[in-house]
Amino acid sequence: MTRLPTIGILILLGFMIAGGAAMLLFAPVTHYTVECSHTPSAQCTLVRSRLLDAVRGGPVIVVVPGFDAAVVDIVPVRRGSPRVLLHLQTRGQRRFAAEFEGADAGDTAYAAARTLNDFVAHPAQQTVRVDAHAPPFLGILSGITLAIAALLLVAVSVRMAQQPAGTG
Repeated sequence: MTRLPTIGILILLGFMIAGGAAMLLFAPVTHYTVECSHTPSAQCTLVRSRLLDAVRGGPVIVVVPGFDAAVVDIVPVRRGSPRVLLHLQTRGQRRFAAEFEGADAGDTAYAAARTLNDFVAHPAQQTVRVDAHAPPFLGILSGITLAIAALLLVAVSVRMAQQPAGTG
């Protein structure tokens, strides 16, 4: 009867581990790649990678048939730093390409847009590639939190197994 609180703690820790694993599986994008080429026709490949893409079936890949210009949008948010987004513009329509994060996000995004716009302006340049990385602490922090919850689950399980049936 006195093991009931311990079993409740085990169940709670199990849910915490399942939630942490779900967060890692459906984590935010950690890496964007925009790769464009003039051969055989102008097109760009947009790749969005997450932490556990190997488990999820791979990154999201979108092919865009060319663009007229790369545009940076800075979107203010209620709290924290504004979102810095890179879009590829074609005939007035914009397609999301990447999000930049970190202290130098704006500068990096504008440099990426210049690189892509130079590519459009100079057809002799055959290919161009732009990468945007999320800060690495997201994956590290998620992994550490999941490991701590798993260790707590093991510790409580061992403690519960060591106690005689009638004690608390």
